Amino acid sequence: MEIYLIILFFVLIPKIIVVSYKEEVRKAVGVIQNETCITFQETNDLSGPGLRFTQGRGCGSLIGRDPKNIPQSITIMDNCRFYTYIMHEIGHALGLVHEMKRPDRNNYIIVNKSNIKYGTYDQLYNMYSSSQVITHNLKYDYGSLMHYRYNAFSNGRGHTIIPKDTNYFNTIGQRIELGFNDVKNLNLYYCSDKCKNSLPCKVGGYPDPNNCKICKCPRFYTGTYCQSILKSSSGCGISKLEAKSYIKYVKFDGIKSCYLLITTNSKYKIELTISGIFRSYDCKPHSGLEVKYYSDKSVSGAIL
Repeated sequence: MEIYLIILFFVLIPKIIVVSYKEEVRKAVGVIQNETCITFQETNDLSGPGLRFTQGRGCGSLIGRDPKNIPQSITIMDNCRFYTYIMHEIGHALGLVHEMKRPDRNNYIIVNKSNIKYGTYDQLYNMYSSSQVITHNLKYDYGSLMHYRYNAFSNGRGHTIIPKDTNYFNTIGQRIELGFNDVKNLNLYYCSDKCKNSLPCKVGGYPDPNNCKICKCPRFYTGTYCQSILKSSSGCGISKLEAKSYIKYVKFDGIKSCYLLITTNSKYKIELTISGIFRSYDCKPHSGLEVKYYSDKSVSGAIL
């Protein structure tokens, strides 16, 4: 259960040439620079390796550096001009593959080939083999920015992707932010030499290449070593709850950020029943209810 990187993913791309959608491109690049040790320089020099952002008829990028050692084009059109969609394409250029094309994807999703538009399966859904990729031992993440939505490239007959864990149906395909493991993947490849000393990071955290004295933490966790959950807004009530053999009730209402850590004896499992959610919008990261119940807290929680 790993995240995989294409073999062409081997060097830092040092410069960018921005032709179209400049502000959104700069915002996307800025996020990646803040989250990783990767830096870019904007230029008009068209020689050598780099990224060239242009308006096109589609949204796309090669996976990894162009082997011809020339600036590779990232094409953008109006329906993918928002900066997080551009980050998705930069992710490809830096070596990230689509999450649902990982060699282990069949353990996590069902791909309905009969519902996919004719002529698009091989390009968009065909899995990579283990011999084509490099792994960093990161788990499959339904909440990766590199994952498609449940109806991506549907021919109108129904859903194209169904998570085997159906709680994650509304999680796949988010275009709000890079997933924690998307960023970790880039940092493990490009930035592994930045921090000379290891840290006792918890819950899947790792030394921050931009500040090696602290750990980068998965969403909801904080502290030097990711040892604590984030502090809730006022009015949220309790932040920790021990599950017992009888029912306990917790209620949250209003617009606020609430974080609750539920624990129990290691011999038992926690049963969580959610009722009374009223909303007129799709839940997404930072807006709705997210539950992390897998032991690996580096992967996204189910957005319900």
